[in-house]
Amino acid sequence: MSNRIRFAVFFVSLCHPLFTRAQAANFPVIDGSDKDLNRETIELKNWAHFPDRLLPAHGQWPTDFEMISIDQIFGQVKFSTFAVEVTIGPSQKNAELAIEVPAIFSSYELLVNGERIGSKGKVGASPLQSSPEAGPAVYFFKSTKDTVQFILQVANFYPSPGGIKGLLRLGSAQLLRQQTGLIKIMDNILFFVLFLVGLISLCFYYIVFEHRNVFLFQSLFSWAWLLRSLFGYHYRILDWVDLPWAWLMRIEYWSMIFTTAFALLFIASLFPNDFKKNIKIGALAISGLFAISVFFFSPNTFIPQIRVYLGFSCIVLAYVFVVIAKAFVDERGGVTLMLLSMFMGSLAFGYAIVSYFGFFDMKMMVYDISFSILSVMLSVSVWARLSKMDRLSETSVLTMEHFFLEERE
Repeated sequence: MSNRIRFAVFFVSLCHPLFTRAQAANFPVIDGSDKDLNRETIELKNWAHFPDRLLPAHGQWPTDFEMISIDQIFGQVKFSTFAVEVTIGPSQKNAELAIEVPAIFSSYELLVNGERIGSKGKVGASPLQSSPEAGPAVYFFKSTKDTVQFILQVANFYPSPGGIKGLLRLGSAQLLRQQTGLIKIMDNILFFVLFLVGLISLCFYYIVFEHRNVFLFQSLFSWAWLLRSLFGYHYRILDWVDLPWAWLMRIEYWSMIFTTAFALLFIASLFPNDFKKNIKIGALAISGLFAISVFFFSPNTFIPQIRVYLGFSCIVLAYVFVVIAKAFVDERGGVTLMLLSMFMGSLAFGYAIVSYFGFFDMKMMVYDISFSILSVMLSVSVWARLSKMDRLSETSVLTMEHFFLEERE
């Protein structure tokens, strides 16, 4: 063997790790060989975690890593690399597969078998070297092997509670297209219901003589709720409008603030004699301060304080519930259905808040269906309340037309 051949063999053997996918001992392996990915997905929960390192896709990796549950560690991440391997059945080889990635704060790159298939924002080792981008995504690929290696490089300098909204899921391209398409349809149904309720309420504001403020605040509440849904989990607004990340976060937080404020005004207008004026003014003033702070501060300042605002919203919701419960005890007209609607609303909002903190994965079908039903129930309960409200004892300001309303009709 000539010296040139020996040198070539030596050079290839030396560089071989650089041309292969990442190698490290004892990566966590998820066994999906017995699963039909056309019918079910595989949740990628346990990963190898390499904190404070952005490792290359190819070559020999270090063996000093920790085994973690990705949804539990993400809130503590600044920048890191995650890796996991999944075994798939023979029928899935060379088939079109897909991986669903939830909203990750703030940016990431996803690699499959050493090849980059998707990303959000720009990944870097500092806030100056990275840039955030919001929204979940589905990426498609094919694997020629029965073991699929996933590498996730993440920068997380603008965290929300938990840092990741759910788990990555592996399935067939057909299955994930169907699931994401169905969720998109349900999202649009919720948007339509909220918009329609707001529009009809606004029309009644200009048509109906009594209790006009109820319809105005119901309209504003419905549209604030619509805004919250557009700027929520799936960030559907990005399907139509491209917004800078900082303003996307600001509008998302404003939508939560407006929803709370208009809900308070809406319920207060239905029970004018039961809401304490000082509490209402104080709650609106605090909401205003939150809204102003979101405008003036940067997202990396106000995002971590979301727990404070959600705590405030829970207090407001509890007060509203107590007021309606007291009205029920006092046998005010049309309160029963309103109390039931508020109870259902408390469960729905509680589900959204608890999932936001990462205690469990948000099921968007549950979210869309429950809030669509709730908006309709709330509209019906408004009519039940107004039709049975005692106009003499439950109106803060009386006019002569209250006494002669029947003659007008």
